[in-house]
Amino acid sequence: MGHSDQFLLVSATCAGKKGYPPDGLGNLGADKLCGVGITFVEDTNGALYVKNLVPDGSAARSGQIQIGDVLFEVNGTNVYCEKPEAIGNLLLGTEGSPVELVFKRASTGSLHRVTLYRTSGSAIPVDDMTLD
Repeated sequence: MGHSDQFLLVSATCAGKKGYPPDGLGNLGADKLCGVGITFVEDTNGALYVKNLVPDGSAARSGQIQIGDVLFEVNGTNVYCEKPEAIGNLLLGTEGSPVELVFKRASTGSLHRVTLYRTSGSAIPVDDMTLD
């Protein structure tokens, strides 16, 4: 899969806390933006693969997303090989709001759609939320 060392965490922790968003994630907007608990790694072509699911995050609780899945769409917007900063802006939103994601399953190549709800969920150390 040839992954680079670029990481994007769309956390289960809400933005707006001291030290968040970290440098490199772009302008994420107002306080209390939340994610769904997915860490992505960018490959050399710019595709984002699921690297990790945050325990107790919306994505992990859904049971529908697997490590290695490739992100294709966010709320109907094609994000395949888009800049991580732009994708982060689409993934984050107000706590409790839905976000529809489309992934390509690495093991089968099939596309699947999942609706997750943004949550403040479990805490994540700021050190784990950086783009290298």
